[in-house]
Amino acid sequence: MKIYQAHYETQEGLGPKPALEYECEQLQTQGALEIFTKDYSYYGGKAYILDTDTNEIIEIYVAHPLYTLSSVLLVSYAAILLLTGFETSLADLFGELFATVLPVSAIIVAFVPEMIINRQPNGFRTANYPDNKLPDMQPVAFLNKVTFSKLVYLNYISAGILLHSEIFNSIHILSPVYFLGIGAIILLQKNAHDPATDKTVFLSVFALFPYGITTLNLLIYSQWERMIIDVIDVWVRTIQLTNELVAKIVQVSLIGLNTDQGKIIAEFTRNLIASLRFVSELLAAISQTPLVGLIITNLLILYVLTHLKQNLDSPSDPFGMYTHPPNITDKKYLRIGMSLILCVYIMTSLGILLSQLFGYPFIPIGAVTSGILIFWPLGIILPAGIAVWYRHRSDRTAINDIDVGNHQFEIESIPVVVKDIIKKGKLAFVLPNSGKPVIIVDQQLCNKLSDDEMKAICYHELYHVNHDSIRYQTRIETPIIGTLLFFLFTNLEKIYNDEYRADEFAAQQVSAETVIDALRKAESLKQTNDKSKIKAEIDQGWWGYLELFCSPPVLSIYSPPTKDRIMRLEALSI
Repeated sequence: MKIYQAHYETQEGLGPKPALEYECEQLQTQGALEIFTKDYSYYGGKAYILDTDTNEIIEIYVAHPLYTLSSVLLVSYAAILLLTGFETSLADLFGELFATVLPVSAIIVAFVPEMIINRQPNGFRTANYPDNKLPDMQPVAFLNKVTFSKLVYLNYISAGILLHSEIFNSIHILSPVYFLGIGAIILLQKNAHDPATDKTVFLSVFALFPYGITTLNLLIYSQWERMIIDVIDVWVRTIQLTNELVAKIVQVSLIGLNTDQGKIIAEFTRNLIASLRFVSELLAAISQTPLVGLIITNLLILYVLTHLKQNLDSPSDPFGMYTHPPNITDKKYLRIGMSLILCVYIMTSLGILLSQLFGYPFIPIGAVTSGILIFWPLGIILPAGIAVWYRHRSDRTAINDIDVGNHQFEIESIPVVVKDIIKKGKLAFVLPNSGKPVIIVDQQLCNKLSDDEMKAICYHELYHVNHDSIRYQTRIETPIIGTLLFFLFTNLEKIYNDEYRADEFAAQQVSAETVIDALRKAESLKQTNDKSKIKAEIDQGWWGYLELFCSPPVLSIYSPPTKDRIMRLEALSI
């Protein structure tokens, strides 16, 4: 059964054909199209259709028949649970063995397409290279469009239903998190991804961690006893099975053994059963102490966050590997999906916190220690978000050390100030200042530019002033809900193409050749500095992380590659 069809674009000067020829079987050639196949054993197989004229690739994944059978069973199980109103347990429906393995199996079946889409022959994508990089830090091919079959979405929903039945006995205050979360995942899959959007989504999900961690802590706290009881049930069944198995072994082993050997085996059996029962009693005692679950959960979370920070601190700059495509579509489904995820987790965690503070708790929390362990992420991110917002607001409403009176010149009554800003990953930007914007240009860039090229840069920024492009960044910097506002109200295609339009506006004021020369000099300086805006934030330490994840630099992220901007201008000058 066909599970998905993906479309890839390749970077200029690079191609995945050698990787396909090396690891795949070349099935046939039809004109400019070359078809390769690769078998992934029990996962199924893939066909790669390479257009040698355009270097574009279509990947078709056909799953193993077992996947289809498993999907049908998964959807059937979910339908039964819905029809019985979650009142019947999996054990009652399918027996003890199936009840134990079904939830894990459901997750595996649901996410097989996500897993297999990232498996290609070595060399096909950057992810397959050591340390996730090529010599020029570009991928050979990046995913531009993917279309999943309806069965994939049914599996998402069915897995969510099975997991819900395992976590909750009935409808719970946290139930919408899981149902709406599944819906959001489906929406996210309906749009293609691009590197700029991938970066923004990654940073947004990372910024969502405090709300997600709080929600997870609430789940652990409110459902701890039920989850441990389920574990105890599995453990008791293990004890019974072990007891029967050991008894049979002992019975067989005693034949032909002397009395002392028989006593040793019998003593070992009693100790084993006693140990298993002790563990069962210990779990029963722990089930009455959700504080233990909170401590374990938060320790694991801190470990994951520390490990992630170490990866982000790596010299390879994990945010700079993908070169953006020439165009970006709006991706309305992706924006709706992200908005849904953000809204659900932010509103759930904050709503339960407020209900606790005002004395009408949705989930009663008895001890202060438990409350601290549950809500500590919000205690960090809420003040941090407000502090970052206040700092940016201060930058935009006060002159600080920028002496506008000593500006070099003006562009349509807007002062242009030269200042050393390249250390922050910027070469030129607009600073709204007391109602009157200021254009800031880096000192090193200014030294490289001629007067006309300097005007080209300033006219580019003037376009952003006239069209209020800064509103995108201002929107995402709004405390707490900034990322939600960004995805709700920002047209991703427009923010990306604003850079092209600003170049065209500058070309009309000076000339396309002058703008091209200015862009080339800016790109040369940028490569010499070798620091993106995101990397500049990371290098600031913890405060930089707070700024990065409380207000991702979307204006820097949604900037087309310089080479594509130059190609557009060259087309204008012909």
